[in-house]
Amino acid sequence: MPYFSQYKSSRDILNNLTKFKLDNVSEITERNSNLVLYCELANKTDLKSSEVLIDRLTKYRKIKVDDKILKHTELLLSLIQSNNWEAVDNLLNDNKRQVFKKLKIKVP
Repeated sequence: MPYFSQYKSSRDILNNLTKFKLDNVSEITERNSNLVLYCELANKTDLKSSEVLIDRLTKYRKIKVDDKILKHTELLLSLIQSNNWEAVDNLLNDNKRQVFKKLKIKVP
């Protein structure tokens, strides 16, 4: 991923948000939105993350995505909008544990 050689931290990415297109539908835009979302959540800030999640919810509803994914995204959006960063961290850590378990990676 090209941005790893250009940016040293998630805060650095957030300071350069204008360099990440989020306004059209493409694979690059999806990758950028994932990166911005991760960086914002890691830094407990909401510059674009609510917008990204609202866009995703709109897409998810149009294509009738699995209800579990829809509810998870709605919960994350609600927690961000209410500035409940502790609950956001808990949700993300739980997701990480589930992924590591599926991949059979031991979590310290």
